[in-house]
Amino acid sequence: MDIQSSATFLSNALPPQAFSPAKNVAGRQEVAAGMLEDRVSLTPVLRGGIENIRTLGTLVLGGEAQLEEWEAKGLVVTDETLSKAYDVLNASFKEHLENSRNQATSFNRHQIIASSQAVPDWFLLEYENELASIVPPDVQKSFSSGALYHLAETAPSRSEINTYTQVASLGQQNDLSRLFPRF
Repeated sequence: MDIQSSATFLSNALPPQAFSPAKNVAGRQEVAAGMLEDRVSLTPVLRGGIENIRTLGTLVLGGEAQLEEWEAKGLVVTDETLSKAYDVLNASFKEHLENSRNQATSFNRHQIIASSQAVPDWFLLEYENELASIVPPDVQKSFSSGALYHLAETAPSRSEINTYTQVASLGQQNDLSRLFPRF
C-alpha cells in the first residue's frame, strides 16, 4: 500500500472530527473553562508587541481584577505604567537567570505605579498598609527602601534533595563496594 492509498484508507476509516486539531483545542479549552469557571482567561498570554507588554504588565500589577478594582476607586493605570511593570518583570527575570538559584519573585506593584504616574492619597495609604502586612522582613525592608521587585531564596525542591541524597549515598564505602565488587 503506498502513502496516498494509506492516507485515503485512514481518512475513510476514521470520522472527520478525529483529525481536527482546532476542535480538540477548543474542546480542551471549554473543559478547562468549565472546571476553572471564570478564574482563567482562554486568551493567549503572549500575543506579541504592545499587547504582550500590556498583558504581562497587568499580571505584574496583580491582574485584570486588581486593575478594575483600582479603576473603580478612581485610579486608571496608564500604558506607560504597564510598560514600566513589563520592564520590571524583565529585569527580575534577568537577575534570576544570572543567579541561577531557586528564587521566588515578589513585585512591589504599588511602588511601580507610584513611580510611573500620579496616584491618589488612598492609593498611598493602601501601599503603607500593604508594606506593614508583609511578613518576611527582608522583603518588607527591600520594598520600604523603594525596590520594585525582590528575589527571595526558596527551599530546594524535593527532587533536588532526593538526587543529592542518592549521590551522597553512592559515596559511602559500602555502596561502592557493592556496586563495584573486587575481582
